[in-house]
Amino acid sequence: LLKSIENVNKAKSYLDYIKENEFDRIVTHFKKKLNTVNDNFKNEYSKVNE
Repeated sequence: LLKSIENVNKAKSYLDYIKENEFDRIVTHFKKKLNTVNDNFKNEYSKVNE
């Protein structure tokens, strides 16, 4: 019984680890997208103001 409880805890911590990494990956992805949009906007805006 103790062995199966250990295995469940290992699996849980592994899943938590994956969830955290997935969340970081998603956040990083959106930050990059946002930065790209921001850069494009700045470029277009500066062209308009020239």
